[in-house]
Amino acid sequence: MSDAVLACVVEYATDQQDRGRKMRRPRDIDAELKALQEKAKQLKAQRTLQLGELVEATGADTLSIEALAGVLLAAVEQADGKPEAVAGLS
Repeated sequence: MSDAVLACVVEYATDQQDRGRKMRRPRDIDAELKALQEKAKQLKAQRTLQLGELVEATGADTLSIEALAGVLLAAVEQADGKPEAVAGLS
């Protein structure tokens, strides 16, 4: 073997030995779960706020409950057969 190849093999073997000695830091699953739950709460609050802004911007807040229900039902009927069209309604 040439000296360059031999040097690469020795370096690779040394790296592999060093890698085995280091211990991985254990994951704190409870902390990760708590962070994800907090993020989900923030996203839900943001979605609710954006929905309220949309309702106000479109003037839907001046409509009666019956009119809003009718519009939603008409949208669902129109999108019948297109599940991707109503996926965001639920």
